[in-house]
Amino acid sequence: MAEAVPDLNQEVLVRSLLDSVLRRIVASTMDYAKSIEEISRDCGVPTSTCYIRVSELVRGGVLRRENIKFTWNRKGYAQYRATVRTIMVQFGSEGLEVVAVANGEGAEETLAAPVPLVSVSRRLTSR
Repeated sequence: MAEAVPDLNQEVLVRSLLDSVLRRIVASTMDYAKSIEEISRDCGVPTSTCYIRVSELVRGGVLRRENIKFTWNRKGYAQYRATVRTIMVQFGSEGLEVVAVANGEGAEETLAAPVPLVSVSRRLTSR
């Protein structure tokens, strides 16, 4: 049975393709779960930026908190992993069709509502 990507927000998914920091974070967490500090080090971004961007990706369903580890002094820290392995974007007559393949299962889930081309181009030019 195909595994669905839970609570996957299409807007955040497309933004994770367009933003270089978000793209690096998703790529960094594809193979195994990492802490914020590991992601920060791997991606070359400040820890504070990582916290903000990771929380955005978690809210959008692109990342998930996989587990919580504890240090010797009982401080806990979360580890995050990407929920998608592959993201495919196709242009169609009704806009963009986004297909996300779940990480680990090879399952496909086509997102129901296509993103109109106008909203994507607005996001690109509004920065």
